[in-house]
Amino acid sequence: MTHQTLTLWRRLFDGDLGLVCVFSGVRRGEVLTDTETRFYPYPQGAADALHQLEQWAAAGREVYFCAHLLKDDVTPKARHRVKERAAPIRALWVDGDGATVPAHLPQPTITVESSPGRHHYYWLLSRPLPPADAEALNKRLAYAIKADVSGWDLTQLLRPPGFVNRKYAGAPAVTIADDGGFIWEPDAIDRALPEAPAEAAKAKAKAKAKAKATPAGDTDAGGDDDEPWLTGMDRELWQGKRTADADGVVDRSRVLWHIACDAEEHGATKPLIAAIFEDRDRALGFNKYSDRPHMYGDQARKVVEREREPVGYLKRKAAPAGDSPCADQVAALQARIDQLEAENTELRAVNRGVTAVLETDLTPEAKVVQLRAAFRQHEKLSNVRSAGGDPDASVVPFIIHQPTFAKELGLSDDTIGKVMNAATATGSAFRKVEIEGKVSPFTGEVLDAPHRWTGAVPKHDRLADTLQAIARDRPEAICRKQRRKHPRPEQTITPPPAPLCEAHPVAEIDRHGEHAIVARCTTCGLATQAVLTRDGAVLRPIPATNGRGDGTHDNARPRGPRSTTPGSSGSGESLRCSEPACRAPLKRDGTCGWAAAHPAPVGVP
Repeated sequence: MTHQTLTLWRRLFDGDLGLVCVFSGVRRGEVLTDTETRFYPYPQGAADALHQLEQWAAAGREVYFCAHLLKDDVTPKARHRVKERAAPIRALWVDGDGATVPAHLPQPTITVESSPGRHHYYWLLSRPLPPADAEALNKRLAYAIKADVSGWDLTQLLRPPGFVNRKYAGAPAVTIADDGGFIWEPDAIDRALPEAPAEAAKAKAKAKAKAKATPAGDTDAGGDDDEPWLTGMDRELWQGKRTADADGVVDRSRVLWHIACDAEEHGATKPLIAAIFEDRDRALGFNKYSDRPHMYGDQARKVVEREREPVGYLKRKAAPAGDSPCADQVAALQARIDQLEAENTELRAVNRGVTAVLETDLTPEAKVVQLRAAFRQHEKLSNVRSAGGDPDASVVPFIIHQPTFAKELGLSDDTIGKVMNAATATGSAFRKVEIEGKVSPFTGEVLDAPHRWTGAVPKHDRLADTLQAIARDRPEAICRKQRRKHPRPEQTITPPPAPLCEAHPVAEIDRHGEHAIVARCTTCGLATQAVLTRDGAVLRPIPATNGRGDGTHDNARPRGPRSTTPGSSGSGESLRCSEPACRAPLKRDGTCGWAAAHPAPVGVP
């Protein structure tokens, strides 16, 4: 599953050049110790970076990666994971930490489940942003979602998918939960998000100071110079100029509720909403909850937890009255928004279907041919089936044997025919139809005589359903064959009796060896027979000679294992001259260096 990390990097970095940073540490409770940081050039070093993560994970360490690339314009020793080294950003990110993205905010392109109930969110951008601008949008996203407020800054470390999270019991796997969202225009995200939390913090401090300085019943705070605490809020609603309904009745609860909801939609947190409730209740002279100050907090909690209508990233405004000059434009815009939301849902379903097909065990040729046929036919069929027409009569089916398509895909006509014949015979995505006519479906040329072609049309109305059917029902004829592993049978080699040593016929024969069972004389170490352990072949007996070809046996160096020191027999004992009066160590050539000093013959008697 670690290949999911490379998939995520390809989406986040989009072919940019730079350094990908990977990080690891040993978990000690809530603290990481023995940390390591490595940098690899991207994209050529992506596989090496993934291999390093795998090695760390195999050693039981936590693994992370930097959510963006770093500049690769310094020497390796000068590489550091700091904001100044950040490269242009192609994707925004937020550590959800259990929070979910509200329906009225931009929905993430990619969602990674770091542990059950916790997610990392990524918003892919249509163009790169300067690091500072991207960090500012990350911050606004984190506060708008009520996510981890420490998981939005530059150089942020996030968990790579395909590995495990050792912070929690059971070490749950980190996986890509969704990868079918929009690629966003940065300006659209900017317009949809509330103001930065720095302004909200200032407004909160202002609320506390104003609440202490304003006595109960003081209504001077609602004048024209009383500006909303957050940029973008409704000024007239804030100042109490729209407090009465059409009958002139003032509903204090409704006015305070709308002001609080307006503040929450512009980035106010729950404590700040409670402060705004109290300030507006006093400033507008309502004093509805002034004797019950705990109600401000309760009302703020209800505002935060209220249900919202899922309308995508555009706020749905109430349509003006029918006699308004812009009523038609607003209605057309609303219809366009509804259409975009429906297309978004359909595109996400198609994306999931394509991913399901690519992850199957179909052969590469079967994937390419069926995907191309599905997209081509649904583009032609479009609304024919929904209108109740006959698709065979309205749209020319996909011709199974067509040379032009084979040339387009770089495949042979036989390969395409094999795939589509199998898909229409046993699959559930396409059905086979017969076409007969005097007009060529390829060139439109009128033929001299009627011809017959075999075609295929989808069985489903929606492209997403066809893709899911391709992935679900896979004919065995176009699936990759699984190689069967045949274990090599174990052989028991019983070597034949070994011939005795010519020089020592009464000595014992010792057998040993790894690739061959070698019989050696225990006295002189000469090999008398070798039997291969792989196939049991018996090599010819090795004669016990002194290597000079005369067949005599003396104290020449035995043909045993090669010694590592002069005069060593390989078993730890030195070979010495057989003359009792000498017993000097033998030289490398197996002769005694003191042979001239004693008249007795040198060697073994």
